[in-house]
Order: sequence, then structure tokens, then C-alpha cells
Amino acid sequence: MFRSNSAFRRLARYVRPYNLWVFITVITSLCLAAIDIVLGKAIEQMAQGTFSSTQNMIYLVVGMTLIGMPCKFVMRYASARFSVSALRDLRGDLIHKFCDLPVSSVERKFTGDLIAILSQIGTDPDLLLSEIQLNTDEQPEGFLPDSIDFVF
Repeated sequence: MFRSNSAFRRLARYVRPYNLWVFITVITSLCLAAIDIVLGKAIEQMAQGTFSSTQNMIYLVVGMTLIGMPCKFVMRYASARFSVSALRDLRGDLIHKFCDLPVSSVERKFTGDLIAILSQIGTDPDLLLSEIQLNTDEQPEGFLPDSIDFVF
């Protein structure tokens, strides 16, 4: 299905160590989908007049809410846990690859701006592109640094 060197396969190796968190995210997402389906069917039955009583509907809504709230929390927690961890691993590998490059290669192919960017990202990985201090004061015409996040 995927080529052997596809981007998905290369990125999947960063998610693989966190399979438990991915599994928990999928299961809780399915639980939330099931809750939505059950509530939708109950509302349809109530609109058609075939639902047994209003009191049962209230119990159903309260019960699904009590089940759904922890599921939503666990889903968001697990999702954030594996995505942040995988992104941390990806950034670490990228920084190590740049650090392993010979200095002559970095000087020939890149400017000092790349090294400045990498050193600032190493200290604060959530920087926006507009917050990164570059050595030059020139920006290309039409360049809007506030609208671009630095992706690493």
C-alpha cells in the first residue's frame, strides 16, 4: 500500500514506541462515537414518540454524559501524550542529524541563520518563525513571519 520509503513509513517509526497511547486514543474515540450514535437514536425515537418516557431519556443523557466526559479527557490526554512524545523524538533526531554534519558542509550549504534557528529551537521548541532572531534585517517582499509557524 505504501512505498517502502514513503513519508508515512518514516514518520510511523516515531509513533511506534507509543502504540499504547495510540490504541487508547482510538478506543476512547470509538466510545465517544458510540455515545453520539446512542444519543442520536434516542432523540430520533423521542421525536417519533416511540421512546418509553422522558425520565428514561434524562437518565440516558446523564449516563452518557458521565461516561463521555472521562472518555473525552482520556482521548485528549492520550492523543497529546503520543503526539508530543513522537514530535520530541523527531526533533531530537533532526537536531542530531544536523549536529553530525561536517562543519564545512553546513557552511557551504547553509547560512549561519540555520544554526541560529536550530540553537533557538533547541532551547524553546515552541517558537514561532516571527520570534526567531536572524542575522539579517532583510526580508523578502510579501513575507509575513507572523502567519507562519516554524515546523520542525
